Amino acid sequence: MVIAWVLGLVMTWTVESKTSVEASGDVPSNAVTEYWNTNGKGTVRQGDTATLVISQIRGLQIQKIEYMLQSNKSSGEGIIAVYADGEQLARKTGTYKDWCGKYDNETDHSVVAWSGQRTITSELCMQLIGVTNSLYLSQLVITYQPAQPYSVALMVGHEEYGTLTETTGGAGVELPTVEDRDYWRFLGWATNDSWQVGNLPDTWYRAGTRVYPTGNTTLWSLWQYAEVKEPEYVTELEDGDYIYLHREDLNAASGVPNNGKLGTSIANVEDEQQIYHIAFNETKDSATIQHKATGKYIGYKCAKTPTIKEQASMWAVWHGGDATIFYFTNTTDNKIRVLWPGCTKDYETYYTDLLKTNDVTNTPTVLLSTEIEKTDPIYTGHPECKLGTGFVLPSDEEIVVPFGIYELHIWKGKKYLRLRR
Repeated sequence: MVIAWVLGLVMTWTVESKTSVEASGDVPSNAVTEYWNTNGKGTVRQGDTATLVISQIRGLQIQKIEYMLQSNKSSGEGIIAVYADGEQLARKTGTYKDWCGKYDNETDHSVVAWSGQRTITSELCMQLIGVTNSLYLSQLVITYQPAQPYSVALMVGHEEYGTLTETTGGAGVELPTVEDRDYWRFLGWATNDSWQVGNLPDTWYRAGTRVYPTGNTTLWSLWQYAEVKEPEYVTELEDGDYIYLHREDLNAASGVPNNGKLGTSIANVEDEQQIYHIAFNETKDSATIQHKATGKYIGYKCAKTPTIKEQASMWAVWHGGDATIFYFTNTTDNKIRVLWPGCTKDYETYYTDLLKTNDVTNTPTVLLSTEIEKTDPIYTGHPECKLGTGFVLPSDEEIVVPFGIYELHIWKGKKYLRLRR
């Protein structure tokens, strides 16, 4: 059997200094590089490492990776290591003579570190590690196929809402929002269609999220049944157990400090990770915050880049109407930092962090008491259908789907029809 290889594009990265490389050839426009050498420029002695990381090349199909190397006149040994998306793709150990047939300190020779077919979803990392003096890295040459642009079809119920197509392969598409309908509140887009169910799907995305399809695909709208009554946020401050959230997107602070931040998830009074005990002072203008499930305090550390710490700090409190925000003045720069749920850099990962502000009074943050009537959520991909009569929540493991003048009941793996009442 003969395998036909499609001639790929070639990008070359030439080492210019200890911390920089110069690009040439067919370089993807969105590629971002970071190069560093523990010694200097391209020279790798015993114990030294030269590293090139190329990121934001999602979807590229790598075909071959070559190292252009020299050695000392009569020595030079090292390790070549290649990682794709954090997974080791290749590792080659040996002397320069093993790789190239002889030592050479005058002419570059190509050492093929890897060849094959590998699609990159995040980044490519290439290293040269010195074992015996010395090796000299001048260039890294990568042969590849460009990422193909894919489309995402969006469905709202039985109707096609639209199709999004990447401008270039690997660029991704940003998911839109849809207006709420009747008593259904739009949540986002799911990888599978659903009728009336009591649990969120395993995989779904909020509006505004940038997704990176690996092929032409379809996403379905996801809705939550919403009571007419709006949530009642706290208007009078008193000690108690609360959820602290952003009222516009319902992002709530969650968990305990990790790497200077807290987590964030959609507000849910059933989620014990979101519940914090707030103890106010007599004048209600300061408070401590304690994670209810673990008993750990949520505090802050003043620094050039302040962080959220596991300690009992006194937060300043501003409250007006039903808006509440926790903040402090950073003594390092005398700037106000607010505790803000729902920060993000990539629209995929959300967290609670400290943001700088000059005005704490214009805030969408609120407190929601956990002492409220709790209702079981209902989710659907079909807001055009009314809530099924006799719908049974997941504790009874039954799903009811409107079907003309009938209802389709799915219970314990069996299906049967009933006339709609």
